[in-house]
Amino acid sequence: FASRAKEALRLGLRQQADQAGMTEGNYFILNNKRHFRRVGDSVDIDYARLRLAEGHAADVYFREPRFEAGEVVSVDFEKNSLLGRASGDDLVYLYVYAPVLADGLLSAPVERRCKRVSISLPAEWSGVVVHLYGFVVDRAGRASGSTYIGEGRVNHFEDRSRYHKADANWHEFVDIAASNNGG
Repeated sequence: FASRAKEALRLGLRQQADQAGMTEGNYFILNNKRHFRRVGDSVDIDYARLRLAEGHAADVYFREPRFEAGEVVSVDFEKNSLLGRASGDDLVYLYVYAPVLADGLLSAPVERRCKRVSISLPAEWSGVVVHLYGFVVDRAGRASGSTYIGEGRVNHFEDRSRYHKADANWHEFVDIAASNNGG
């Protein structure tokens, strides 16, 4: 997990890792190892408890993710009104991890004032269950704590090429199918 999340960890854990005198990946493992459990020949991960970012930057409230056509995942967010130190130009990130692919992707940053972060995933991610995390990095490079946004299935229309739009000639397909089946 840590090797696939390098970009996210570099942004989200840089300051804490520097203070601890270690790499971001090692800092992540040190602070998250209790969420990884060996079960037989595999590893069980409690994705909801993983922390990809830590810090004192003002966070945001992430809404429910939307899994849209074309392997796009979008999440709306709102400013955390309890924290006055938030700035409209703070950067918001979305990290998407697909366990079955053992791969993850970090979104391009969007400014806090945009109120929506999206990421386009590769076509081969269609139908795959993913876990989503979000965090903020302020102008000084300080991260907020990461938020586990949830899980969902990417654009589950992976079989869309098998379906054809019904039109006025649909009865021709029925006639052909009936004649091929003996009547």
